[in-house]
Amino acid sequence: MQRATTTPRKARAAGLVLLLAALGLALLPGPGPGPATPVSGGDAAQAVRSEPVPGPGLAQHPGGLPGDARTPGLAPVPAPAAGAHDGAPAAADPGARPDGAIVRGGSPLTLDHPLMVEARGVQARHTRDLLRHPLVVGTGLGVDSLGRVALIVFVRRPAADLPRQVEGLPVEVHVSGELLASKGKPGPKPAPVDPTARFARPTPIGVSTGHPSITAGTIGCRVLRVGGDLFALSNNHVYANENSAVLGDAVLQPGPYDGGTSPDDDLGELDDFEPIVFTPLIDGGANEIDAAIARTTALDLGHSTPSDGYGRPRSTVETAAIGLRVSKYGRTTGLTHGRVYALNASVNIGYEGGTAGFVGQIVITPGSFSAGGDSGALVVGRAGSAARRPVGLLFAGSPSVTIANPIGLVLERFDVTVDGD
Repeated sequence: MQRATTTPRKARAAGLVLLLAALGLALLPGPGPGPATPVSGGDAAQAVRSEPVPGPGLAQHPGGLPGDARTPGLAPVPAPAAGAHDGAPAAADPGARPDGAIVRGGSPLTLDHPLMVEARGVQARHTRDLLRHPLVVGTGLGVDSLGRVALIVFVRRPAADLPRQVEGLPVEVHVSGELLASKGKPGPKPAPVDPTARFARPTPIGVSTGHPSITAGTIGCRVLRVGGDLFALSNNHVYANENSAVLGDAVLQPGPYDGGTSPDDDLGELDDFEPIVFTPLIDGGANEIDAAIARTTALDLGHSTPSDGYGRPRSTVETAAIGLRVSKYGRTTGLTHGRVYALNASVNIGYEGGTAGFVGQIVITPGSFSAGGDSGALVVGRAGSAARRPVGLLFAGSPSVTIANPIGLVLERFDVTVDGD
């Protein structure tokens, strides 16, 4: 038998191959990015697979836009005090407006931007498969740490087996924890005004309120209808007790948890609410708003926040855009500032009555933007032409994010406008 021979050059080449293999390097490029492929056979650990793309697609951000006061990775930097910062990048984005909105191709990244329209299609095609992963609680659209439009995947805790991209769209995994519609609980009292206190009438907006059967939430703002009718705006789970209330029930200021009782502390009476459908996203849940209104008068409810807040909101609505700087004044954390982190969010929200899927939602960071009891607060623009313009109605969150309904949908549902300047 003839033995195979090896020349010195071939031996050196073979040795190089072995060395590179040991170092985990490839001599030839692998396959390029490919579309996500749903996993069959009941693989609960990984609902979608796809080929990786360059960049930090698997960065698991505990909160905020790239470059904000949190560090990318698996553990967040301790959150700052409420209102200490607005989650803005340390270095200004060259494609951002004075109001903070990120601009691409000369236009802010709203849902109507061509890049976002294309991404919405990808999100719609893949969200259901992603929700089959046991750690995924929702998806949204934002930008990744390289500034690219990306699919944001919200997870309960770090998950290493999610795709880096779907149909070429980068994936950013955000460790949000469970998303809950939270009512009032003990917390530090913001200074100099305590929003949990009983206020002389007319009471300001942004302070403690609630149905007699709940703990406490927040008065979002005063809204009005053609003809002069006035209402206090808040959440269903604040004024209608998760669909359990009856029209005409009292709403209080302060909320029951903060000492409010009926009839002494009546602010008005429940006039209307949008029912919450307690169905998860995977089963077709598609709520858009968690909102209710209570009929009141100008003698009982004012139109501005307490003196340490943003004042009177404006009546003109601001369209949410990625990066938009926002503020809110709420029962638990008072005045805080943040930025729009994601749009078109499809998320599962936990209530006492069960899990409800919501679609088309706004996601705000940092986590210090809100806490339990801030539900119902009005989210307004903070800077530039957007200052004090209504953006959303806060209703849920986690230690990492805040979730808000687009305010336009809320106002349209009740045929009202914000009583602003």
